[in-house]
Amino acid sequence: TLKAADGATLNFTGMKALSAIPESNSGGAVYVASGGVFTLGGPGSGAINFTANQASNGGAIFGAYTSSLTLAGGANSFINNQGRDIGGAIASFGNVTLSGGVSSFTGNSSGTNGGAIYSTNTITLSGGTNSFTGNSAGSDGGAIYVNNSATLTANGGDITFRGNTAGGQPNA
Repeated sequence: TLKAADGATLNFTGMKALSAIPESNSGGAVYVASGGVFTLGGPGSGAINFTANQASNGGAIFGAYTSSLTLAGGANSFINNQGRDIGGAIASFGNVTLSGGVSSFTGNSSGTNGGAIYSTNTITLSGGTNSFTGNSAGSDGGAIYVNNSATLTANGGDITFRGNTAGGQPNA
């Protein structure tokens, strides 16, 4: 679990995933291995910001198969992250949960799918306030891309999509 103290700010800025093996270039700031569990924030957490991070997959965070990523409360911001292939802010082959708190995804981009979030498994938006503004994908899912075997569930809270594009066209 990664948590900033109440009233504090934790920043991940300008980080890059670099490797001689292209498929290893995942998770500009955080890489969660297969079977791993990563929780960001929680009750009483301060602000956690991911800004201008880069990777081939998951500009800020990458979750491998069977991983679990949870944004749980607090104020989580993903700003201007770049996934050169998939998932401008987050790319996950496991589960992604945004639960409570405030999560904002602004100006993130991917070369193909999922300007803010890319998932091949389950994405759950549950409570809290989630905003997706000005994200872009080269092909599909300007804000969120869920492949044909995945599930997207929204349970309460406020979700705003504004100014996202895919393939150069307006798209949520």
